[in-house]
Amino acid sequence: MEECEFTSRPLAGRHLAGSPRCAKETAVAALAALLEYPIPTIPLLNLLDPALQTGVVHGRSVYDSIYVVLAIEAKAQLVTADEKLANALAPYSPVKWLGSI
Repeated sequence: MEECEFTSRPLAGRHLAGSPRCAKETAVAALAALLEYPIPTIPLLNLLDPALQTGVVHGRSVYDSIYVVLAIEAKAQLVTADEKLANALAPYSPVKWLGSI
């Protein structure tokens, strides 16, 4: 099977098909295989209000804050390559900069 390049940027799915990064058939097969895994999900709507509050208090985007709130809800550590995010929120939440590991 051909390999695809996936990213964690917003709208990463836009790279799955119709792009030189991955053939459409490969993207369809990869998505079908991924959907067979029992991946737990949390509705985004439940995170928006606390993410907005976190973003406003700490001067971060709602997009970044959703990940922080998700880590708090899951009682997990958020490891990020975003050093500014980690520096802004590490004292208040379970955020760690990847470069410090």
